[in-house]
Amino acid sequence: MRATIHSFDIAEPGDLEAIADLINLAYLVERYFLLGPRIDEEGVAVHIRAREMLIVRGEAEAIATAHLRVAGPNAHLGLVSVRPEAQGQGLGRRIVGAAEDLATERGAQWMHLQVVHLRSELPEFYRNLGYQETGTSAFDESKAPLQPVHFIDMAKSLVGHE
Repeated sequence: MRATIHSFDIAEPGDLEAIADLINLAYLVERYFLLGPRIDEEGVAVHIRAREMLIVRGEAEAIATAHLRVAGPNAHLGLVSVRPEAQGQGLGRRIVGAAEDLATERGAQWMHLQVVHLRSELPEFYRNLGYQETGTSAFDESKAPLQPVHFIDMAKSLVGHE
């Protein structure tokens, strides 16, 4: 299915259910090490109220989303999600680029993110977008992972980002 993009927007309260469903659908690939939903509607609602959720709208539904939090010179990107049937069309790259642009507009100089080390495709994806590994950090053990897991921390300078 070729996705037609109609808009990149900051998510609104009416997008809550669509975003929660999209994130949980996109993160089903992690069920071999993590059971249950990736996020609940209240978690999404917190980000929407803070105007921190980006949404890519297609013809009839949300096709991509990401969480962007900016705090001074640092921004954090997370929950990058693309509807599985729309993957492989550059939407992940495009929503990351839109988040970088918005972070720059909001005064950020650095973008930070974390990827689960078991998702071996993700570090390479972000390296190709200019991110570099900066270390590792602990995974939230309260989520009861099915096997040992940690985060790979990555960052990118947004200075000079156009």
